[in-house]
Amino acid sequence: MVAEKSSKRTLVEELTIHALIFVVMVVLFQESRTFPVLNIGGNLGAAWWPQLLLGLGMVMTAASAISVVRKNLRGPGGKGKVSLTEVKSLSLSTAIFVAFLLAITVVGFLGAVPVLVFGFMYQLGARKLWILIAASFLASPVFAVIFGRLMEVPLPRGMGLMRLFSFYFY
Repeated sequence: MVAEKSSKRTLVEELTIHALIFVVMVVLFQESRTFPVLNIGGNLGAAWWPQLLLGLGMVMTAASAISVVRKNLRGPGGKGKVSLTEVKSLSLSTAIFVAFLLAITVVGFLGAVPVLVFGFMYQLGARKLWILIAASFLASPVFAVIFGRLMEVPLPRGMGLMRLFSFYFY
């Protein structure tokens, strides 16, 4: 009975935190709607990027709250320790991101994005080589056009031929 009360208390606490985060995101989303329409964020406007992130954040917060409720309905079974596979996964994610950060100064955004996409897709379970390669090299120009051209975010160009090649995209 004590464990049941503790479980319900934990559920209420987690849902309260989810609700607070959701409310803050809604308030910020409403605030971003008051941004003046200027051409400082590219063709999409200055409010587009914050609104996209806040919208995705609200969806993810709602999904997380649903997951908490489902997990609580299944009953207690959570473990309090971090497993070795979780530590390895975190280490691999960190290594992929560090490789991206090191590569971006030399080969620029266009050359570093395939490293990031390939690494994370492989870590998430994609194993077909042609899908990994195709998605990695298609993501680079798509992101470059969205962020570099449409939103006019200054992206790193890299050095040498990669710098010259990047002028075609952004």
